[in-house]
Parts: sequence; structure tokens; C-alpha cells
Amino acid sequence: MRKNSIEFKTGFTSEAGTYRTNKDFFAYTELDDVACYIAADGLDSDEEVKSAELAANSFFERFLENPTMSRRKIKNYIMHVHKTLIANSTSVRLKSSMIIMITDYSNIIWVVSGNARLYHFRNGGFSFRSKDQSVAQMMVDAGKISDEECNFHDERNNLTNFIGHAKGFTPFISKKFKLCDGDSVILATSGFWENIDSLDLVEALKEGKEPNEIICGLEDLFLSRQNKVINNYTLAVILMNKVFKEGPRQDKRLKMAKKIAMVLVPVIIVASIGLIVRNVKKKNLEKDAIAFEQDGDKNLKDKLYDQAEEAYANAVKAVKAINEKESLERVETKHSILKKVLEGDEQYDKQDFENAKVSYTDAMGSLKFFSQYDNNVFSKEELYNTLDKKIKNTKNCLDVKEQFSKGNKLFDDGKFKESLPVYEAALKKAEDIYYDDMVDKLEKKIEEVEKKLEEAKAAAAGQAKDKELLTNFTKEVKDKWKEMEEFVKDAKAYENKEYEKAIGRYEKAIEICEIIVGLPNKDDYKDIKDKKEVKEMKEITEAKKKQVEYGDKIIDLNKMKDEEKVAQGKQ
Repeated sequence: MRKNSIEFKTGFTSEAGTYRTNKDFFAYTELDDVACYIAADGLDSDEEVKSAELAANSFFERFLENPTMSRRKIKNYIMHVHKTLIANSTSVRLKSSMIIMITDYSNIIWVVSGNARLYHFRNGGFSFRSKDQSVAQMMVDAGKISDEECNFHDERNNLTNFIGHAKGFTPFISKKFKLCDGDSVILATSGFWENIDSLDLVEALKEGKEPNEIICGLEDLFLSRQNKVINNYTLAVILMNKVFKEGPRQDKRLKMAKKIAMVLVPVIIVASIGLIVRNVKKKNLEKDAIAFEQDGDKNLKDKLYDQAEEAYANAVKAVKAINEKESLERVETKHSILKKVLEGDEQYDKQDFENAKVSYTDAMGSLKFFSQYDNNVFSKEELYNTLDKKIKNTKNCLDVKEQFSKGNKLFDDGKFKESLPVYEAALKKAEDIYYDDMVDKLEKKIEEVEKKLEEAKAAAAGQAKDKELLTNFTKEVKDKWKEMEEFVKDAKAYENKEYEKAIGRYEKAIEICEIIVGLPNKDDYKDIKDKKEVKEMKEITEAKKKQVEYGDKIIDLNKMKDEEKVAQGKQ
């Protein structure tokens, strides 16, 4: 029991971020002689099945039956996981990225499928990390970008391999790596590592003594760097304070086993090839045709559509060779239906939902009128229901895109208030069906709309203020004008009787006209002085003329007053 001689400490966190559902998953088991740790990231949009959890549990199902450090058996286990995800793909293709670490407490083996990562640390420093199966990692390997740039490169999530991959599945399984006392391992999904670099991890390991302390420190740093949207994320820390030391006798047995394997494996391979060749030679074309079709039916039942399509293609070739028309029509129809399903899946993955719907509908139409599809191996109704779910899912995605376009038209027409509920409804639906690309676009668009609405609100407030100022300004001008007219009225009453009083009234009227002309420059009205309504106000224009008119009146009255004095002097 190796576990009694070691000291391993494990802590982890797995959170949904800002999403409603967490499609990440972490689990581990520490047995007497081996341990297994899995961090997985669900990549699909299925609302019912959690692909990451299903994948992890599927691996543990096989591993716990036969715990092992054998790379061959581990590969069988991970291939079983791949087939399980494909078999459970109904409305959408289930997909998962996964990192697995298996240890016998002396060595570790890690398995990479996608871009979930393993980081190894030794003597207080960064040792290495697992390689992603992504386009960004290919660019790192080619020397086009640095290892740290890979963390935030646009192609970091453009995966070349993952569990549930439609074009075949090739996991990476490492060789054994020897552990030392004090080693540390961190497992993380892309939702976490894309905002954290290796130096951050080293610092966190130095500052924390227990796994949960390290996780808290890293999580605080991670969250402080996030934007409005936080993806699902998983982080696990394994501190290997004391590892198991293998004795000399165990090393000798291991070396002997390797030597025996080096001798026996080639012999077994050669013998197996010989048997396969002899068996193939015994088969005739008719048996080939039956076998291929049966393989296709079985793979179809297990929802292994790629394998089923390939088997039916081989069955078509074999049936053509034996020239059986009835059998040929049957297998060609099966092959045609599967090709349309796979074509639809590929179009769906590329977000070509319109053509995906056409492909799925064509497949459903062919299936509906194909009576020979009902047999003991596979039920036509089951495939029909699967296609129905795929069609509904493509329609939901098309609805989201249509709502997005509708919102964009309203936005472009300046109808920001009307566009907001359209975008919000589309966002809710996109989140419900895990249409992540459209979720990002819609969230950005909603931010734009809210900004436009705030600007419109501010503009409206400014217009209301200007309107109020203009009302006050107009009232003040008209009040002054009325006051000026009263003085002019009095002045005219005194023109033929009392020149001094008339002159005084006209002088007061001129003063008021000057006030009216100067009102636009008053501090209270500086924000509206350049408005058309102010510049073209009739009273202001007339006040300028009245100043001249009343000035001339005063001159005439003074002249009349002087003439009257002269006339009185002569008397």
C-alpha cells in the first residue's frame, strides 16, 4: 500500500463564472497504489447532458474496474470515453476538452484531449506544462508565437483534437515522468489559464502552504483580471510533499518486465498480423457485404455516425461487386442518409445553420419513406427523433441570428430603445442554447445600446434645459418690451404739453431697448444666445431700430422746447 508512505494534498475549485450553468467538471480518486485526477471542459451547447461530467465519469468507470499505469489500457479507457460521448449525442454533438493525470505516487502519466492543461513545478520554479491540441499550440511549436502568447491568442480555443471530434480522435498520452519530494502539479481548464501565466502560478505556490490557500490567491488574481463575461473555469492544486520511493528489487522487476515485453510484443504483433491476413483471405464478397452493413447498423445505433458512414460506404462497394440490386438500394439509402446527417453536423459546427437545417431535413425525408430501415439492430424512430432534435436546435440558432439582425436594423435606424428588448430576448435564448459566439456579440451590442440611450437621455435633458431658458428669455424680452411701450405711450401724451416729461420718458424707453438688445449676452442665457429663435426674435431687432427712432424724437422735442422759449422771450 504505497499510499501509507506518501503525503499528497489536493484542493480544487470549479465555477460557472457569469454563466447560468457550469459545464466544467473536476474529480479525483486516491487509491492504495494509484491515483487519478481529471479536469474537463464541456465544449458543446447541449442543455440536458453535461459532457465534461459524462466524460470524466466514463473514464473513472473503466479506471476503477482496473486501476493501471499502462499506456495501452489508458488509451482504451479514453477511447471508451470518446465513444460514450458520441453515443449520447442526440440534439447536438457532445464535445469535451480533458486533462487526466494518473500516478503511482512515484511517477505520473498525463493524457491531453483538447486544451485543458497540466502544469508541473519543482524546487520552487516552473518545470513544464502539457501541450494543447490547438492551432495556437501549433504556432508555438513552429516558433511563430511565444508560449505565454498562446494564453491569449485568438486561436487558443481553435482545437485540432478533442473528445467527441467528428473527424477522428487522437489523444496525447505521455510517457512516465519521475516525481520528486516537494513537486507540485496544477490542472486547469482554458477558462482559467487564458488570464494567468506561469509566473503567477509560481508566486502563488510560494505564498501558499496549503492547496486551498494557493487556490484562493490564484482565484482572487484571476477574477481581478476578468471582463464583464467570465467563462466556466476549473483549477486544481496537488502538492506532492512526499512521494513513494521504489526499492532496488522493484526496479529490477520493472526492467525485467520491459525486456520480456520487448521480446513478446513483436512476436504477438507478427502472429496477430498473420492471423488477420489468413482470416481476410477466407472471407468472400458476400460475407464482406453483410459484415460491413451490420457494422454500419451497430455503429448507427451507438450514434458513431462517422464509423457508420464508412461501414456503409464499404458495404456499397461490396454489394456492387456481387451485383445484388435489392441489397444495393438498401445500403445506398442508408449511406445517403448518414452522409446528409454528417454534412449537417459539419455545417452546424461552422454555424451554417440554414444549410444544416436543409441537410437534416433531407435526411429526415429520406428516412421517413425508407421502410427497410426498421430492423432488430436499429429503430428508424430513434434516428428520426435524433434528427428532429437537431432540426429544432438549428432553428433556435437561426431564431437568435434573426433576432440579432432585427435588433441591428433598429439600431442602425436610430431606434435604440426599441432594439434593446430585441437584443435582450436574443441573448436569453442564446444563453439557454449555449450559443457562445452570439452571446459575446449580443452582450457587446447591448452595451452599445445602453451607451446610446444614456447619450440620448443626456441630450434630452439638455434640450429641456434649453427650452426652459428660451421660455424665460422670451418672457423677459416681452415684459421689457411692454414696459418700454408704456414709457413711449406716456411720452406721446406729453409731447405737446410738457417737453421735459416727454423727453424723460423717451430716454427711459431707450434704456429699456438697450437692455432688450443686451439680454442674449446675459450670463443666464449664454447657452442659448446662438440659437435661431434668439437671433431672429422680432423684439430684439425692433429694439435696435427704436433706439434710433426715440433718439430722433428727443432731438425734435429739444428743438421744440428751445423754439418755445425763444417765442416766450419775444413776448
